[in-house]
Amino acid sequence: MDSIDVICDSCGTANRAGAEFCQNCKAFLAWNRGHTATQPNQSGQPNHTPEPTPASGPGGPVQAPPTRVEAAPPPGQPAWASYCTWCGAGNPVGRHLCRRCGLLLDQGDPWSRPTASAAPPAGSTAVYQRAVPGWYRGRMLTAGAGITALVVLLAFALPSIPKILPAWDDAHRTLQPVPVAGANVAAGLAVDAKAKPTALIDGTYEGMTLRWNSQRAPSCAGWITLQLAKPTRIAQVKVYPGLEKDNPKRDLELRPGRIGIQLGDGGCTPTDVTNDEWLTVDPEDATEVTTVRVGILAAAAKDGASNQVSVTEIVLYTR
Repeated sequence: MDSIDVICDSCGTANRAGAEFCQNCKAFLAWNRGHTATQPNQSGQPNHTPEPTPASGPGGPVQAPPTRVEAAPPPGQPAWASYCTWCGAGNPVGRHLCRRCGLLLDQGDPWSRPTASAAPPAGSTAVYQRAVPGWYRGRMLTAGAGITALVVLLAFALPSIPKILPAWDDAHRTLQPVPVAGANVAAGLAVDAKAKPTALIDGTYEGMTLRWNSQRAPSCAGWITLQLAKPTRIAQVKVYPGLEKDNPKRDLELRPGRIGIQLGDGGCTPTDVTNDEWLTVDPEDATEVTTVRVGILAAAAKDGASNQVSVTEIVLYTR
């Protein structure tokens, strides 16, 4: 019986009869499972292919897969060395996997067992290390140096965090007026004995006129003292020095030239008066205090001015 070529549907190449994969494009050529051939034996009589025995399963009998037993190769071809136990295809000498279905032909074939990896050629490690970039070879050293620097940075930064956070919080919070429980002026300092020191914190432009002594040592003490309702951190002090600018008596008095602010028991911080309206002072002291003292440290003399100086209003703020 002459062999019939199998034409590949993918590339059109003619393949030997019985081949299941195209020799050109390796596409699967398929076969007719319904055809069953016989395998010759040494007696020359065709083998009998037993009917598969149905196996039972959860859904009932399970049909065994069809088996194709391939006939002897055409004349001029060497005899098949082995037959696949799954699809029955004949395989030539030297094959480990079935040429049709890919099944391992001999389960004991040492070819299918993994072998130990061969030792790398001599000098390959040195060649590899030379090929690796320098920064990558020293990556562990670089990482260690980075971690050390981070630890040192944190060691110096952590003690400053409690100071930094309140300062950041203060800078981003809205100013709030501080409640003042009372105000008093040093004895004998007020020009008008009936004037009330509360005029300095009542939110009006009434103010208070004080006697000026040019021989007096500059100090915050002995002038105006504000008593706070509770311990508070002062973020800002605003003072309106002199009489209100629309007051006709303004030019008849000395003009305050330098104002001193003292928070609690701290030092007296001087600030020069540079305009005719509010003087704003932002203390750097973040401690809570219960008293704030305001003193006039210098006054600008005017021709014909009386020996008097005034303060119109004082406002305290916190955050």
